[in-house]
Amino acid sequence: DTTLVYTSHLKDELNAYGYNVIYHNGNIIVRMNNPQTLSGDPSHPLAGKTIVIDPGHGGSDSGALGCGKTNEAMLNLDIALHLRDKLTALGATVLMTRSDNTTVSLEERMAFLNEANPDLAVSIHQNSIAASANAQKIRGYLGLYSTEAGKLLAKNVSKTVSAELNRYERPYAYQKLAVARNHRFPSTLCEMCFISNVEEYEWSITPGNTERSATAVANGILAYYAAQEVYLAY
Repeated sequence: DTTLVYTSHLKDELNAYGYNVIYHNGNIIVRMNNPQTLSGDPSHPLAGKTIVIDPGHGGSDSGALGCGKTNEAMLNLDIALHLRDKLTALGATVLMTRSDNTTVSLEERMAFLNEANPDLAVSIHQNSIAASANAQKIRGYLGLYSTEAGKLLAKNVSKTVSAELNRYERPYAYQKLAVARNHRFPSTLCEMCFISNVEEYEWSITPGNTERSATAVANGILAYYAAQEVYLAY
């Protein structure tokens, strides 16, 4: 009897970037975030942007084991460190939930994201399937989001990564993920490949390819901001 549900219908479901709820003088104010543009500085197009990178797993949590000695947590961190350097070079302020092989709980990651309140967040993961399945037939990149604000980000990163890494693009999709559900800013979780697939695993651990993966994600973020320009005239 004391619960009210407010529903907003978007003119374009991709034109969403998060929102803040403010209580002021007895009123509830919902402030929708506007689309953003790149800085205009060709050498530092992400100047003024704060981005959180979340390398999945780590420490006592190895994540998926893959097909050899390199596990998911190790690959996630390697890609994330390269991504940090590339985004920093593009002018962004980059924050990381972990920068070494330490254990970070899900609660700590969520608290970190909530405190940082960045312009966007990217979580780096690797996919895997059960040993009982035919691992050689399951492959590709998968971009995930957990709020409407993450749709455009997931779409553009997915398209760019798949094209640049010549990887099968699985349709970007909604999934209920704790690290991507903060309503205040766009987030996507990047399942870079299936490390249960021998071919994708071997490619991923080949020297230079974690940096190539990071470059593709960075370019996907640039494409995401470029895609917002069409909405500035709304």
